[in-house]
Amino acid sequence: EQLFSKIGVKNLIDNIYIFDIEVFAHDWLVVFKSEDTKEYTSIWNDNEAVLDFMEREPILGGFNCKHYDNHILKAILCGFSPEDVKRVNDEIIVDGMNGWDIPELKEYRCYFKSFDLLDDCQDGTSLKGFEAHLGIPIEETEVDFNIDRPLTDKEKKQTEYYCRYDVDATDSLFK
Repeated sequence: EQLFSKIGVKNLIDNIYIFDIEVFAHDWLVVFKSEDTKEYTSIWNDNEAVLDFMEREPILGGFNCKHYDNHILKAILCGFSPEDVKRVNDEIIVDGMNGWDIPELKEYRCYFKSFDLLDDCQDGTSLKGFEAHLGIPIEETEVDFNIDRPLTDKEKKQTEYYCRYDVDATDSLFK
C-alpha cells in the first residue's frame, strides 16, 4: 500500500477486494475484503446482495479463484439456488471438472474483473502452505462441508471466521 501511495496509484487499490467463497449443501458464503478500507462484506445465501455488490465493478483477487471461486460466483450471480451452487461446487471439487465446462454455467455470460494469486506461485503450493511459509497459524474449519442440512447459527459463525481467515491469508500473500 505504501508503494502504491509513493508511485501515485492509490486509486488502483480503491476498488480491489480479496475474496473467498464457502459452499455447503444448503448454504453459501461470500466474503469480500476491501484493500482500501480493510472492511469485510459477508453475504450469506443472498444472490441479490452479491449482484448489488458486483455492480460496484470491483477488481477481485483470490487464491485459486480462476479454477473455483469465479465459477461459484458466476452461479450465484446467475441466480442459482444454494443447492444448485453446491452442485456446481461438487462438479469442480468432487468430479474434477473445469468450471468453464459445466453445462449449466455455459449458457450464461457473466463478466467481472479478477486476478488469481495462484498464477504467481509455484505449481502445487496451497494457501495453507503459504500460511506456513508466512509464519501465520494454519486455520481449518470445524464445520463439515458435507453437512446435508442448513447450517446452524454457530456453524455459520465458525464458517465466517474461517472464510475471513483465508481472505486475510490471501491478502497477506497479495501484499
